[in-house]
Amino acid sequence: MNFNQSKNRRGILMVVGLVFLVCLIFNLNIHLTGFKDDGALFLNPLKNKFDGNFLSFLIYRYNTWSSRIVIEIFTLIGVTVPIVWKLLNAVMMLIAAILPAFLVKQYKDIRWTDLVLSASLFFTFPISFFSETGWVATSTNYLWVYSLGLVSIYPIVQYIRKEHVPQWLYILSAFTTFYASNQEQMALLILGFLLIFGGYLFTQKRSFKPLLPTLGINIFSLIFVFTAKGNDIRYEHELKNWFPDFEQLSYFKRIELGYSSTLRHLFFDNQITILLFTLLLFVFTITRFIYSKKFSLVGVVGLFPFIISLFFSLNSFINNGRVVQILNMFNQYGTTFSIYDPKTWIPDIILSIILFTILLSIIYLLDYQVAAYLPILFICAAIASRLIMGFSPTIWASATRTYLFTYGLFMIAFLYIYTHSKVFNVSKLGMVLVTTVLALYSLFTAFGTL
Repeated sequence: MNFNQSKNRRGILMVVGLVFLVCLIFNLNIHLTGFKDDGALFLNPLKNKFDGNFLSFLIYRYNTWSSRIVIEIFTLIGVTVPIVWKLLNAVMMLIAAILPAFLVKQYKDIRWTDLVLSASLFFTFPISFFSETGWVATSTNYLWVYSLGLVSIYPIVQYIRKEHVPQWLYILSAFTTFYASNQEQMALLILGFLLIFGGYLFTQKRSFKPLLPTLGINIFSLIFVFTAKGNDIRYEHELKNWFPDFEQLSYFKRIELGYSSTLRHLFFDNQITILLFTLLLFVFTITRFIYSKKFSLVGVVGLFPFIISLFFSLNSFINNGRVVQILNMFNQYGTTFSIYDPKTWIPDIILSIILFTILLSIIYLLDYQVAAYLPILFICAAIASRLIMGFSPTIWASATRTYLFTYGLFMIAFLYIYTHSKVFNVSKLGMVLVTTVLALYSLFTAFGTL
């Protein structure tokens, strides 16, 4: 190991240590007081109705409400032994902040600046992702699922890249898959990626045996989810409570509901993480023109997502009448879309333009190479993971926490484009600085809410 490698390794360890310290301090300052579902759905019933018996509580939940038995074991531990949850939640935050960098680059190629960028992106996520229905209930059902979903996929990604994968990592992956795939969104995401990975390995005439344990556990989990009678009871209850006329919606309208509500939140609601992603495309497109000394009409579209998103996101200050009219077309059913009234198509058209230009921009920045397929896959999976909420009557009751996996995939796409785009290093350094500053702002704001 030469001097530069040794120095980089020390830098990596320092960044990991610092990020964990921030996560630990953050979690130790959280006041767990049975807030929202932590108390109403878990701690109070466990004590008052089941005398602290975990097994009886979980059987009751399975029969009357939820198939997330594996997850809820840890939710119960969290609400009864808060310090254990705080320590484990700090670890899960560390994984979510750091591991995406290792998914994008091989271990030997990782630099400490890659980890700074990855962690900074994570810290720009809205704090509601982790606390919306109570700190313990929300984190164990979403943050932990996301983090362990990354762990479950990581050795498979290493295998595809022909890296050495230790046996213990495959075993760890199997255990984390049990947890991650106990949540419906993540189970479908893992299944989708495994099928795509398997298809790729088949075309390369390589064995896909390393995928089989994860695939088997995932399929078992999905069967468990879809056959749980508690889920049917919960569906009827939530249909009545949250969206009584949901069953009247056509399949097309449910898709439109999921599509428009997802993209509107991402691109029109002043989301720092997503604005950073579109800013990356904007900055890299301009510097790509200079770097390649060529002008491209395809490349120009990479400027649109940031401009349009910023314009709509800042409309509370601008107060543009036409923007207000478009925003007023969004409602409980997605938009006022009617096939017979072209004016009602405008919101979906604008959102589709943003999405389409993002995909075109990625192709341009990655030189029209096959490498562009991966971030495009991440973006499509990001949209699909939230779009499926259009088939649930709790699409609005679930609020923002169901976007966590979407943001996570945008984050991975960001890191991939950042790593593989041929642009000036100064533009990359600029993005790291801007992202780090916004991450620090988000962190200070989050600490202020504790």
